[in-house]
Amino acid sequence: MASMFRYLQAAMNSACYEQMEDGDWFASIPALQGLWASGHTVEAARKELLEALDGWIEVTVKSGDRIPDIDGVSLYDPLKKVAS
Repeated sequence: MASMFRYLQAAMNSACYEQMEDGDWFASIPALQGLWASGHTVEAARKELLEALDGWIEVTVKSGDRIPDIDGVSLYDPLKKVAS
């Protein structure tokens, strides 16, 4: 079971960035379907993605859904099977 910081770090390290035709940047985390952000610069898109990730985790926990592991990093205690 990892700390929230370690999970956020793993998620952000797996982020993908793509420059769109209008020059803005699109950012997503492939393991977290539907989570994305955009910005005028890569750094702006990264900042927005981190904020979106924080909110996504909160909503996912409140809804009782499982937060996927990323690159072997899990927020779950393997004995309890619940997020810490």
